[in-house]
Amino acid sequence: MFANIAPIALALYSYAAWFTVRGRLAAWCAGAPVAFAVGLWDTAALGWSAAAACLVAVVTPVSLGLWTGTRRQLVASLQDRAEHLERAQCLLAERATAAERTRSVREMHDVVATG
Repeated sequence: MFANIAPIALALYSYAAWFTVRGRLAAWCAGAPVAFAVGLWDTAALGWSAAAACLVAVVTPVSLGLWTGTRRQLVASLQDRAEHLERAQCLLAERATAAERTRSVREMHDVVATG
């Protein structure tokens, strides 16, 4: 009848990859096999092979979605950290330049004052 698991798998992947509310994801993961079983209820295909296929069709997209979402968050945090470190490095370079200029001015003042 209506036992197409592909839309459910796509929805699980998308939700796991883009949203951070894990309680809802757990509810989706619990509801997906139920929806699949209801779709197969009138057919004779409801058995261990259908249950295994449903399990694979739920676990695989959720795992890939969680991995993708975590990877995206990691890359974003690393980019933010790199930008922060770059700004800090620029500030340190400016401070070092100012300190060097101050030292040079003092040396020139000492040379001019003693001369």
